[in-house]
Amino acid sequence: MKISAKHEQSVVDYNDFSGGLNFTVSPDAIAMNQFSLAENVEYGALDGSLSKVAGLVPIIETTGDINTFYPIGFREMIFISGGNIYKTNFHKHTLLGNTTGKSRPVITSFGDAVYIASGEEIQKYKNGELSTIEHSPRAEYIFAQENRLVAVHSESRRMSFSGVLDASDWKEDDEKENAAKWIDIGDNDAGTIVAVGRLFQDLIVFTSMNKAFRLTGTYPNWQQLPLAKDAYATNFYSIVSARNSLFFLGDMGFQAIQSTQMYGDMETVNVGKLINNFLTLNIQPETCSIWSLPTKWQIWIQPQESGVIYIFSTATGAFTTRRMKGYVSHAQEYNGTVYVSRGHKIYEVRDDISTDDGEDVKSIVKLKEIKGMDRVVLKRIMMDLYSREVGDATLTIGNLSIPLSKSANDDIVALDDDIVALDDDSIAGDEYIELKKRCNYKLAKVAPVITIAKGALSVRRLGLLVAGVG
Repeated sequence: MKISAKHEQSVVDYNDFSGGLNFTVSPDAIAMNQFSLAENVEYGALDGSLSKVAGLVPIIETTGDINTFYPIGFREMIFISGGNIYKTNFHKHTLLGNTTGKSRPVITSFGDAVYIASGEEIQKYKNGELSTIEHSPRAEYIFAQENRLVAVHSESRRMSFSGVLDASDWKEDDEKENAAKWIDIGDNDAGTIVAVGRLFQDLIVFTSMNKAFRLTGTYPNWQQLPLAKDAYATNFYSIVSARNSLFFLGDMGFQAIQSTQMYGDMETVNVGKLINNFLTLNIQPETCSIWSLPTKWQIWIQPQESGVIYIFSTATGAFTTRRMKGYVSHAQEYNGTVYVSRGHKIYEVRDDISTDDGEDVKSIVKLKEIKGMDRVVLKRIMMDLYSREVGDATLTIGNLSIPLSKSANDDIVALDDDIVALDDDSIAGDEYIELKKRCNYKLAKVAPVITIAKGALSVRRLGLLVAGVG
């Protein structure tokens, strides 16, 4: 085999990973900054680097699967498991009572109390006591808006508003502006309410007939405006507000409603256009969810019970994925800490570790394939890395597999008849590494794959020096 010596050289530079996943074209047609696979990686909140996903540490364990949870203070939570409502200090769980309904429960705070909706009457938790609010509407979803608690149900087009500053007051009185009020969304052809989200001071309401309405103002000056005729949101849990936009998941994929520059109008943006063909394959209305995690600059999208989370970076607008060991029932950020419930445990998401409940997580990233390079030789590999933990990672290009070790830096690590390079010492924790590896290896195509088997690693840059074969 003839090896290059003094022939023309060029650099294949993957120095920008900001494009994320692209499922719309073949791996050789994606952009240089995109991936055909990005499993168990995410963009760093501080610097945007491509990093292994943060670890999960169990903090609460129960005997039954957890439906949802809600932090109420330092090391204090309300959680629901199998219709049972508990308060916990992370060590002792106190049973408070049972949900009034059997729908997927929602917990929110209003004033100095916590409220629970599960399909029937609303419940209230305050000062250690759980009570049912008499005469409250049947509610599957509740949230605070303009000093009122708002209740909606998927069997109705009515939005019910509590009395001002009193979420226990649902008695209507037309003579009092501060009394409980209601408004029906759309007409009978609009269908029932399936999702509600907030965009600035307005409410965006999606209906079962795939229509969206914009509710502006406060009582008695409510104004209801048609927003879109083809608006697809799946359920009450498939919509979040983040970064001055309203994001939602439906049959058309992952989209956002944003305010335009002109006259305060709103437009729908197809933010998931590079992955929607996969994202919409099997949306499960009963279980799909999306969650906003502001500190991580992320939105997590879970279309079904498979445990696959699509991670949308609100900083870069790009997607990666995280493969969980099971279905995530809820995720929430509280005072800068992210919590996740899965199975019978609640976890804390930790950037300083890389394991999931004590088990190593394998990360794989496949970069753009460059074909038509059968007369090209790989001469040098240049990578910038940062390691938070002792790690075990590999760069694979064709049959060439190179451990990302710092030993023998700038030594020859692969010749044209090698299969596996020999540098095998692991990368230490908490250090920046600039790797430079010399090679002389003929390639049929350039298709780099980065695998992180153990440890927490961030990749800042990958450059490949290649030369033609004479």
